[in-house]
Amino acid sequence: MPQSQSQTTAEAYTTLHEWLRQVSDHTARKYEVYRRLFGRGRVSMNHTGDQKVWPIKFTLPETRGYSGGQVSFPESDKHRQFSLAPQAVYCSDGMDMLTQYRNRGDAALVKRKDEIAGDIRESLQRTMNEAIYYDYADHPLFPAGVESFLTETTPAVGDRVALPNDDYGGFATDLQTLGGTWSDTLTVQPNTSLGYDWPLGKGTTPSDTKFDATSPFLFNVTSTAWSAGTNNVEDNLEEVISTGARWMGLTRGQMGVPDICVLAPDYYGIYENIQRAKSTINVPHAPGQDVGFRGFNQGGVLVMEEYGVPASTGYLLNTKTAELDCWTPQLFVPFFNQFELRSLSTLWLALFYGQFGWQPHNTGKIYPYAAS
Repeated sequence: MPQSQSQTTAEAYTTLHEWLRQVSDHTARKYEVYRRLFGRGRVSMNHTGDQKVWPIKFTLPETRGYSGGQVSFPESDKHRQFSLAPQAVYCSDGMDMLTQYRNRGDAALVKRKDEIAGDIRESLQRTMNEAIYYDYADHPLFPAGVESFLTETTPAVGDRVALPNDDYGGFATDLQTLGGTWSDTLTVQPNTSLGYDWPLGKGTTPSDTKFDATSPFLFNVTSTAWSAGTNNVEDNLEEVISTGARWMGLTRGQMGVPDICVLAPDYYGIYENIQRAKSTINVPHAPGQDVGFRGFNQGGVLVMEEYGVPASTGYLLNTKTAELDCWTPQLFVPFFNQFELRSLSTLWLALFYGQFGWQPHNTGKIYPYAAS
């Protein structure tokens, strides 16, 4: 908050940092994905170095049959590392001395100086929440959001999943980037051009978790292969959320099951209408009630709308395995009420410096990839 004339420099510094700490807390409560990251201890501070590095376990030791004789002990190679550079985001404002003299007292219909700190807070909160859904290719100076690894090869209208075709953290997101094979026994496969049953079926050996270790799940909500047999979002959306969450857990186990599905407002409106049309009473998802979140509990997954999600899009996210690392001691660092002599201006700035860390194989996207 701006320093008053009666405050000492030390008091102003303490007040500023307490205010920014409260801003961080408010961000964690105002937006549900952030709320979960903070609540699960997935946000950490004071990192160092020029890269955020985090591991993926892409395979398991091979299980072998035994018929006597010597036992083999090959050293397992189970891990790879994603890496991304941290990114800095700031919001700033300024007010020159002459304007400050004019914009005070009864003549000031809007006391602009009194609003600067709050406006910076609101701007950073909204921007950082939007950044969750950014594509790094379109926003290269911002933290890499989930769209940074969700580019696809366009599927046919009869395909329930699209094939990943992107790069993230030093790896391609294509299936089999790290090797492995998959079963191919289904008559109708989720993607007809793939030649494998994925994400149904199974790896052909116990170690073939590497088949999709760097790959997200891309669900085609306008596929005619869903139960309704139509390409209408209204007919398929609920099934896609339910089946998508189940398929993600099928290949990844319990740690792969998403805990939240965030929908764009147009899709959430469709989903809400689906629930309203049912004769059963749907109980709102309890964890969000205390801070006013609207949503539904579908098989343990919170389904809700959130600001920043692109139109006609939904995301199945596992916030238990996502991360936000900050190179600073708190989420936003303040540099407020700084007087700059050359311009005779008072300056305000708040800074974020850090990076998201996503696990693509624990992330799903819902999108109308092929409508006709």
